[in-house]
Amino acid sequence: MEKLIQWAACNQDWITLVIAVFGAVLSAWNWIEKHLENRKRVAVEVKNVFCFGPEAETGGYTEVLHLYIINKSRESITLSQLQMSCDAKSNQFGEYRMELHSRSNKRGRVEVVRRRWFSDTFPVKLEGLGYAHLLLASTGDARCIEQGKKCRMRIDSNKGKICKEITCEFSEWDLLPLCKEPNLAAEALLQ
Repeated sequence: MEKLIQWAACNQDWITLVIAVFGAVLSAWNWIEKHLENRKRVAVEVKNVFCFGPEAETGGYTEVLHLYIINKSRESITLSQLQMSCDAKSNQFGEYRMELHSRSNKRGRVEVVRRRWFSDTFPVKLEGLGYAHLLLASTGDARCIEQGKKCRMRIDSNKGKICKEITCEFSEWDLLPLCKEPNLAAEALLQ
């Protein structure tokens, strides 16, 4: 024990330096670990792409994206806008709420239940390790997405831009009601 104390007294400057370097390395490691744990890690999965149109009155198209967006970081993230670009065309999604599909059940001539499917809108807040299941309708009337072509998806968020390249395959419109639960409007119909 005496030899250890004597050695420490002789090498006091080196021991102080080693402790300082070890503390700096440990602080840097903790900062890097926290940064990696909380950085923006968002997975975007395109389940279906629907295209409706042309409409009789305007001749415009409505494109609908069925998305799963998963936040893999521990901090929440707010998504504010989605834009799809294919070739030279681009379109915004999720700016307005729109009725996408409607189904009603009738008894005789009386409507008993009406099921309605609406598109979702931005902003969308994803909690840490959370997800969002969205149906987003296009804002413009122009057709942007082409069957089998590569498109670039850009999602703006409070943590920066999220970009993904996808190849779009259109789904049959019959699948739209299976993508999400409908909004039920029964109370006003029962009289």
